[in-house]
Amino acid sequence: MPAAGQTGAETPPDLRAMRFAEILVCENVLRSALLRRESRGAHVRRDFPEERTAWQANLQCRLTAEHTLEIIKQIKGKKEMSDAL
Repeated sequence: MPAAGQTGAETPPDLRAMRFAEILVCENVLRSALLRRESRGAHVRRDFPEERTAWQANLQCRLTAEHTLEIIKQIKGKKEMSDAL
């Protein structure tokens, strides 16, 4: 009989890891969308309806050794750190 609050069917560790990774991807997409202060392609913002040449860039996301999210704006071969979100 399962303990109180348990269903008897525990989530396998690999499935938990996959769900955690999916959550991290979603968080990266949302934070990057908030950081991008323009509309471009399918990314449309009401508060920033126009394309801006300053945002012709890629945003790279990574998890640091301290388990914090780091977003780097990369423009034509040079990198600059993002605003904190």
